[in-house]
Amino acid sequence: MMYTVLDDRKKAEQIKAYMEAHPGAIRKQIYRECHITRYRAKMLEDQGLVKLPLPLTNKQSLMKARKKSSMLFYL
Repeated sequence: MMYTVLDDRKKAEQIKAYMEAHPGAIRKQIYRECHITRYRAKMLEDQGLVKLPLPLTNKQSLMKARKKSSMLFYL
């Protein structure tokens, strides 16, 4: 699918607004909430329209998953 410059700018503004509202958001949350794919996000980042947070390392994602599952145990 071909995107116009206007489409790219609108999506970039949507991503920036989401990131300002949720400063601790990770890439996966941004993709899901802004309805974009990783490919589209990379295109926008390569064009210089947005600056996404760095991807999580394996250790960080494992720690996040453990924290989430341990919280479910107490609920």
